[in-house]
Amino acid sequence: MTKTPLAIGAIGVAGCVLLSLMMKQLVGEQQSRGEVPVRRSLEAGFREQIVGRLAVHEEQDGDRVMLVVQGQARADVDRRALADRMVQATWQLLPAQTAIAQVQVRLRDAVGQEPVAAWSARPRAR
Repeated sequence: MTKTPLAIGAIGVAGCVLLSLMMKQLVGEQQSRGEVPVRRSLEAGFREQIVGRLAVHEEQDGDRVMLVVQGQARADVDRRALADRMVQATWQLLPAQTAIAQVQVRLRDAVGQEPVAAWSARPRAR
């Protein structure tokens, strides 16, 4: 009789842990789904100036959320100007009611120089 409550409690704890893991995975998938259209649109719009695929992810800075786009620019492209254009294009792709406070684009080159970064806080009027 004393083993029955322990078994029920163990099943309950295991169920809570499993539910927690499933919810964590669901939240991660929902966040990445929002980043995929941005990545695809940027890759399509700048395919002549970039090499390979872009990586898009969110970074937390306290209570601020920053969307980071990373990629490689072609050798004959001005990385600074391209990064600036990509920042503006990213803001146009994001919904008006987004939690993103800042967009940063980091572009490296094939030679291995330091990446060039451009960023912008949320535009005032969209």
